[in-house]
Amino acid sequence: MEEYNIASTNLKKKKPKSGQLDSALYLWFSDKIFEGKPITRLIIVEQAKQVQQNLNIDLAGKFSEGWLRHFKIIHGIRKLDISGELKSVGIAATEELKVKFKSIVSENGLTPCQIYNPDETDLLWRCLSNSTLVGGDEKNVKGFKKNKDQLTVLQCSNSSENHKLVPFMIGK
Repeated sequence: MEEYNIASTNLKKKKPKSGQLDSALYLWFSDKIFEGKPITRLIIVEQAKQVQQNLNIDLAGKFSEGWLRHFKIIHGIRKLDISGELKSVGIAATEELKVKFKSIVSENGLTPCQIYNPDETDLLWRCLSNSTLVGGDEKNVKGFKKNKDQLTVLQCSNSSENHKLVPFMIGK
């Protein structure tokens, strides 16, 4: 799909056909993003149809690609690649694990000095950025193969933070 330069288009100045629909849809969109839900263009269109029906708004046009492009430009919505695991853990599983962990600690009479928490991370030490800034005239940028040379680093300390182990590294 094409990228659109907001500075070179009149869509930013043009108001939506229904401000009520536009406001309600953007509020829904913001809520879903805050919840960490992935949103596609088809989901936005389907939600727009539902909002139109619920608010009993009569619009002459359909929810076309042009309408969607206009909605995205007005609100500064753009496509991003999803990365990380920020919201990947279920709350119910976390609560269950907390209860189990507390019972193990109390059964064995463990102190914070005896409880260690390791965590690993990857250090991509030769990887270049996968995005770049471009001028207004440029439509695309030549790509390159990613260098995946990495080190895996394990860090660990106890709960009282008075004993930190030396980081352990594994190289490729």
